[in-house]
This record gives sequence, C-alpha cells and structure tokens, in this order.
Amino acid sequence: MHKSLGNQSTASSFFLLLSALLLLLTISSSSVSSQASTNFNIKEINPFPNDVHGLAINPMDSALYFTTLYGGHLCKLEYPYTDNYSLTSITGQRLSGLLWLNQRLFIADLSEGEIKEYDPNLNLISMHKVPNPWNMTTDGQSIYIVTFSGELYKLFNNQVFLLTSGLAYPFDIEYSPDHTLYISEQIGSNSFGRISEFNLNGDLLHILPNIFDTPLGITFDQQGNLFALDNNTNYIYCIAPDGTTNLVSSSYDNPIAIIPNLDNNLFISSAKTGGTLLEVSTQQATNLQELEVSNLVLFPNPATNQLSITMELEHQADPEVTIISYAGQKVQITELDQQQHKGKLELLINTEHLFPGNYFINIGDSKFNVVRQFSISK
Repeated sequence: MHKSLGNQSTASSFFLLLSALLLLLTISSSSVSSQASTNFNIKEINPFPNDVHGLAINPMDSALYFTTLYGGHLCKLEYPYTDNYSLTSITGQRLSGLLWLNQRLFIADLSEGEIKEYDPNLNLISMHKVPNPWNMTTDGQSIYIVTFSGELYKLFNNQVFLLTSGLAYPFDIEYSPDHTLYISEQIGSNSFGRISEFNLNGDLLHILPNIFDTPLGITFDQQGNLFALDNNTNYIYCIAPDGTTNLVSSSYDNPIAIIPNLDNNLFISSAKTGGTLLEVSTQQATNLQELEVSNLVLFPNPATNQLSITMELEHQADPEVTIISYAGQKVQITELDQQQHKGKLELLINTEHLFPGNYFINIGDSKFNVVRQFSISK
C-alpha cells in the first residue's frame, strides 16, 4: 500500500533504528570531503499550510507560489518573505507540482490529469494531458514530469512523450548539475525508499546508496549538494557530490517540499505546529573572505543579452566570473585578462546564450568570493 502524505511510517522501530545507525556509520566512515564544512541556519515562517506540495519562485518578482494539495489552492507569498501569504484565484481538487519557465507558470492538476499553463497574470493559456501528474522539473527547454502512478513524461513543444514507467510511488524530480534527472521513490509500506538518477531519455543510471525511509522533496544547491527530505523520520539530508552526508535537521515534522530561493537559501515546507515554512541557510564556512564592496550593481536585472557589473574593489584582485544556473550547473566562466587594481571595477558579461530563468553570479579569486543573484528574461 502506498504511504499517504503526512502519515506516520508503518516500518517497525527496529528498521528506524537501523536506518539511523547506518546513517551515522556512513557519515563517520566517509572520507574527508574537499568541500568546506557546511553550517545550517534555519528560520521559521508561520503560520503556513501543512499540506503544501508544490513550490515555485517567480523570477520576475521573487514571489513564492505554492499549492495546498488537500486545500486545493494556489497561494502566493510576496518578497521580502513574511508570514502574510494570500490565496490566488486558481483552485482545484488536487493541485500538486509547480514550475516557472519562460515567464509561464505550470501547475500539475492531479485530479484532472493535466499540466495547466498560465501567463504571469495567471490567465490560462493551454492545457497538456498527462495522467496523474505529480511533480515537475526542467532543463530550461523541456519539462520532465513524474506521475502518482509511476511514469516519467517529457513535455516539449506542446507534445507529451512517455519516457519510462514502473517507478515505485515517485514523489519528486529534479534536474541535476550533471544534466541528469534525480527521482525520489517511496517504494511502499515496510520498505525503504530510494533516490535514483536517470538520463534524459528515462534510463536508470544508478541508485544512491543512502538509507531513506520515505524520501519526498529533493533539490540541488549551487555547489552541487543534493538536499533530500525524509518525511517519516523528519530527517533533512545534505549529500555532497562526493557522497559525504550531513544531517541538516531532524526537528521538523514531516518535511515535504523543497526549493532553492533567490537568496541562495532553501525553502522547505513542514507540518510542524500546523504548518511551517523553513528557510535554510547553507552558507559554507571557508577561509575565503566575502569581498568588501560598495556600490555593487547588476544592471539590467532581469537581463536579456548583456549584464553590466560595477563595484568598488577594496584591494587588488584577479577575479574570475562564474555564472551558475538555478540547478547548480556552471554555465559560463569568464577570466579577466589582467589584474584588477583597487577601485572601481566594471564588467560587461554576454548573456545572449542563456535561457530565461534564475542564475547566480560568483565573482572571486583565491582571496575573496562574492555571490549575487540575477535573472534572464527574453
């Protein structure tokens, strides 16, 4: 029997204890990661619904949109984020996954078996038939959809293609920095769940060795770390690219959905105290110093074909400019021809080849590092 969202696990206490012990063994026996150690600071935003399924951020105004699966509402939380969310005009019996792409909001309607496409003003544009759509991700061109009934579909140019079937109660899907798809599967009662990696044709590549009870939401940060929510154990994991696993928290009841936000943090929906939105900071503790700058400007933002950067350097530097996609993929690296002296630095970055969406820009060398967010709109 499928484990329903928010129910307690039917696995025995023995299996839960075994899961925890195996996790500790994994962490203690892992080789030392080349990454810096990671600190996790968590901010709570509540009240918040306890049945939030889909999360998506509009890159144009940074507003957070979310669906309530049982309440049947599409809700909106304005930026800067507070506890004052509002209901939109869109409702449905079972609204599930959300995705912003090319200034369009895609909503998975589980009950009606459709992916509904809306413009920024939430006017319905078109509908795409997909049986039991559950959650979605994108590579910037196509939309990949997992269904409640265990299929993986691809939506491209208004056509829907079945890639594979037989998934074991999948919940979430995420496009990875390696241009692959990660899918969380709940498996079934009395069985451990798993997170698997697939290529873009739907072929299974490998299954993560980590022990999960009921993995639900998954996402990547810009460093390539995989974050996974284990709903029934309340564990929030951070899995580094080398496999090193850290426990972010186990203090929040039934974590469900997760998404990076525009402040380079993570949003997580939880059922704690009737519903809580968590904002998790994943700033890394390193020996690098945050660049002390004044008058740092990214213009225009959103950008189209070019992005202008101006700042005041406090010291000489040999900076490299890296643009990182929302999925954590490095999409452009620009090395400056000569050392930059203390004072005003002006850069003009070509963004003509970038797809619309959210990006991070990283400016730094061996002595400093600074990260900012910008968007592309075309």
